[in-house]
Amino acid sequence: MRIGFVRAVEILLIAGVDIETCCNNGHKTPLIISAENGHDATTRVLLDHGANIKATDSRRLIALHGAVVSENEVTIKLLLERGANIEASGSNGWTPLHYAASYGYESTTRLLLDRGADINARDNSQWTALHRSAHLGHEACTRLLLDRGANIEAVDSSGWTVLHSAAVYGHHATIRQLLDHGANIDTADSNGWTALHRAVHHRHKATTRLLLDRGANIEATDSSGWAALHRPA
Repeated sequence: MRIGFVRAVEILLIAGVDIETCCNNGHKTPLIISAENGHDATTRVLLDHGANIKATDSRRLIALHGAVVSENEVTIKLLLERGANIEASGSNGWTPLHYAASYGYESTTRLLLDRGADINARDNSQWTALHRSAHLGHEACTRLLLDRGANIEAVDSSGWTVLHSAAVYGHHATIRQLLDHGANIDTADSNGWTALHRAVHHRHKATTRLLLDRGANIEATDSSGWAALHRPA
C-alpha cells in the first residue's frame, strides 16, 4: 500500500481482503495510508470499493488529514468530493486547515478555504490556523489567511493573540504583516505579557526594535509589575 500498486490492491479486494484492516503502526486503515502517501489512484480504488472515509487512526486523524500533510491536492480534492469532513479534528483538535497552515502550504490552505474550511476553527489550545502559520513564520500562508479574513485578534487558552505567537519566535516579517493588518500591539496575555514582553524575554533584538518602532507601550507591566525592558530573564 505504501508503494501504491493499484492492480495488486484491486486483486486483494476482489479476493475478499478486509478493506478496513488496520496496521499495528498507528491503527491506520489502508485508505489512511494511501492518502498520506499521496497515492491518489489507489485511494480512488479503495473508495470505489467502499472504504470508510470517516475511519480514524490512533490520533483520530482521517485520510484527509494525511493527504493534507503530504500536500497531495489531487487526493485532497478526491476525498472532499467523496464526502470527507473538512472540519474533522484529531486528538489535538487540529483540522486539516491547521495542518496546512502549520506546514506553510499556501496552495493547500487556499484549496481548503475555497472548499469552505472554517478559517477560525480552534484546536485544543484554542489556536486558529493563523496562530499556527504565524507561529512558524510562514509569510505567504499568513498573508493568505489574513486576506481571507482570519481573526487577527483571536485569543488562545493562555491569552495569546496571533501577534504573541509570532513574537515568541521572533518572526520579524510575519510580525510586520500582522501589524500592517491592524494587530493590536499592546494586547496582554493571561500573565500580562504583551508581544514586546515575549520578544524581549526571548532576546529577539530585531523584533523588539520593530515593536518599539511601531509604538509598543514600553511601560506596559505584566501581572508581576514588570515592564518588558526591565523584567529579569
